[in-house]
Amino acid sequence: MASDKNIIEKNDKVFSDIEFENSLLKDVVMSDAILYFKVNVTKDLICERNIINPNSQVQVPQPEDFGLTPPYSFKELCQKISNSFIPNDSEDDVSFLNDPLNKIREAYEKGIKTIYKNYWIGKDNKKITLINQLLVLRKHKDGDLYAFSVLRNFYKVQQELKRSYEKEIENFAFYDAITEGANYNKFKTTLKKLGIPGVIVAIDIHSFKIVNSICGISKGDLVIKTIWEKITSTLDAEKNEFAAHVSSDHYIVFYPTYDTELIIEKIEELTKLIRDCSQTLKVPTLEPYFGISEWHPDKKVELSNNEAVIAKHTAKNLTSENYSFFDRRDNLRLIREKRIIDSFDSALEKEEFKVWFQPKYNPITKKMVGAEALVRWQQEDGSIISPISFIPIFEQNGIIRKLDEYIFRKVCQYQKEWEKQGKKTVPVSVNLSRASLYFKDIVSQYKQILDDVGLKPNLVPIEITETAAVNNESIKDIADNFYKAGFPLHMDDFGSGYSSLSSLNVLHFETLKLDKSLVDYIGNFGGDRVIEHTICLAKELGISVTAEGVENEDQDRFLKHVGCDNIQGYFYSKPIPCEEFELKLDNYCLINNNLSTDKIAEHIVEYRQSLIKPTLYTFIVNLSQNYITQDSGVCDWLSEVKNFSSYDEVVKNLADNYILDQDREAYLNFFDRNKILESYCGSEETRILHYHRYLQKNPSKMRSLINIFTVPESKDLLMYVSVTQLN
Repeated sequence: MASDKNIIEKNDKVFSDIEFENSLLKDVVMSDAILYFKVNVTKDLICERNIINPNSQVQVPQPEDFGLTPPYSFKELCQKISNSFIPNDSEDDVSFLNDPLNKIREAYEKGIKTIYKNYWIGKDNKKITLINQLLVLRKHKDGDLYAFSVLRNFYKVQQELKRSYEKEIENFAFYDAITEGANYNKFKTTLKKLGIPGVIVAIDIHSFKIVNSICGISKGDLVIKTIWEKITSTLDAEKNEFAAHVSSDHYIVFYPTYDTELIIEKIEELTKLIRDCSQTLKVPTLEPYFGISEWHPDKKVELSNNEAVIAKHTAKNLTSENYSFFDRRDNLRLIREKRIIDSFDSALEKEEFKVWFQPKYNPITKKMVGAEALVRWQQEDGSIISPISFIPIFEQNGIIRKLDEYIFRKVCQYQKEWEKQGKKTVPVSVNLSRASLYFKDIVSQYKQILDDVGLKPNLVPIEITETAAVNNESIKDIADNFYKAGFPLHMDDFGSGYSSLSSLNVLHFETLKLDKSLVDYIGNFGGDRVIEHTICLAKELGISVTAEGVENEDQDRFLKHVGCDNIQGYFYSKPIPCEEFELKLDNYCLINNNLSTDKIAEHIVEYRQSLIKPTLYTFIVNLSQNYITQDSGVCDWLSEVKNFSSYDEVVKNLADNYILDQDREAYLNFFDRNKILESYCGSEETRILHYHRYLQKNPSKMRSLINIFTVPESKDLLMYVSVTQLN
């Protein structure tokens, strides 16, 4: 009300004459008020009343309507109105009407001089219109308290507020905050109302989270809005084409056609526009992919959208196209995947997941030197489900972590049991899936399992895929923790994807596993060179190499020639169940005991062939007997070791007199004979240490490489040591 402000301002004037009343009445007449009256609150009398707008559609109850005669009681009039014209279900505060005099007095005593009240009034207990009552309180010079009351029709105001609220609700329900365009709810409503057949196209962007992580959330929102603008720019509203932003980088479009060529044409146009956004906004490449599903008025929108999303996930993995039409076989695949997920807990409880083993062999000695633990799902009827059928599903679902832990625990239990039986065990590596790497407590959990079983970590190396090692930012901390806990680390599937050579230098991988995709190129000039140089680099870094997927003699011969340490593949053995692997362990012990030739010299010659940099000196240690046999060297080795007779004395002398303080503890731990004997896992292994020492009184960066091995006819553990200056 335009006059409210004037009334309040004049409310502070001294009420000495009729100036205030005249001013107030003037404001009331100029407003949308329908009734004005003055009340003497002290004497409970209505002194004056005026109908301002007699043509108003709202008829405010008058005293005569209730049989009241002058002088009119304000309190009685209010109570009559409350009882007769206020609906019973009204949420208004009608307590004021039931006791207006005391309410006014209480307000005035608190310093309140303006009171606003709203009431629904009507007939037959129905709400007809909303009345606003304004009361301005003044005290006359004679001491009586007066209330000047103005009644206005607030129905129109209330309707405007209602329409505004409904519009706000509609905007919230049907429009997107980022794009300021339609959302999925609006899309569904529009499509149902339109009721014509066509296709729903679900749109997504490859690796959109990279945009947010690199460029920030604000830039990401700008990209989302820009893509939306590109999508809407291609739509023809006259042909009933429309779209919506679903969430994040997910969009949905409706085309009222089944014409495949036209749909693909639309998709190709959108693809180009979205790709162009990358350069315009200076963000990583935006690569869209699309899923298409048919829709007709008798089909639920949600069902068609789900089908489009399923097709979109299929398109995500395609290399030739970036779109896919929904195929009902995809739906059957989803049903099958759900059954697999639903039966996981039961299968785990029934121990249907079986550990199989694929042995690893030394290509020179042909001895089994280790194995990799694999999983097979053997159902109650004896049928076996291939890992390729359930591992990817478990990885996507996240339950792969439980399976990883189950297999690890089983392998530990097998190793402990074989140890108790007196079998000569070999390290059995266990795969750690990408999903498990996202749990910071994974190392402590695995260490607890080892403690529960009573097993050393060197018997269960951890295999981590190259892709996970390169892409997971937290892998370094996890790898460091595994390393500190004593677990040997193997980089699995090296060469299957983006190979990061820097990860070999930063992370503590003991073994590099060449993927079958590299092994398959053996015989090709380029493939041979890649493998040869990869093995040389690994040896330079003190990392052993295992080749996976070796299937024929030519591959085995080449890998042996270029210095590959171990071979895993069908050429030696396919994956076998636990019972068969136990037999191999038994036979391994028998063969080892029956060999009769001293192979120390042959072993050193073969091992040296894989080393590149010239060494300062090399020597052989009999760890079991604690003595050194000098081999060769270009520095004054004897002057450093003096006349010490035992290996332990030599290590202590070198640490005390030549190793820099910063590396002395690491040096002593690395060459500690008892620790080496304790951690030896039963098969040949290589370790490396970088450190600083004084060489001819000058600090120098060094690398010591040790190769730990045994030979037939001897129970002694031997160690070949190579010392190289790096600067």
